[in-house]
Amino acid sequence: MKQVKSYTSIWKVEKVLHSINDFKLPIPLTFMQIGYFSLGLFLVMMFKNIFPLNIIKSDLLKYILVPFGFSWFFSKKEFDGKKPYKYMYTMIVYMFKSKVTFAGKPIKLKNKIVLDEIITFVKRSDSRVSNKIHRKQSNME
Repeated sequence: MKQVKSYTSIWKVEKVLHSINDFKLPIPLTFMQIGYFSLGLFLVMMFKNIFPLNIIKSDLLKYILVPFGFSWFFSKKEFDGKKPYKYMYTMIVYMFKSKVTFAGKPIKLKNKIVLDEIITFVKRSDSRVSNKIHRKQSNME
């Protein structure tokens, strides 16, 4: 028996379509799969003259198998526990949102500090100088 952590998985049942009128479907389809197939078919019809789709000569492959693969990918695959469309949405939101935040709110800098100075660091290899500096620091403490 499966242990249930919350009741949402029990009450959130996905609707499945087994037949259309008297025509019985070979496999049961969810409404999301049908929607993804329709979206994939629409995208294929819109972009049929662009590179990957214009080299496919078979109409069966172009108009049936490509949307089927699109619908399978979007309904079955998960990235970091998220569906692909949610994953792409979060990646796009991350790219465009402010990266400097405090407590989830963007920081607005009032005084902008601009440093145009050139800083030069010099390292001396003379051991006498480094010993003097070391002695001065130890005397200060």
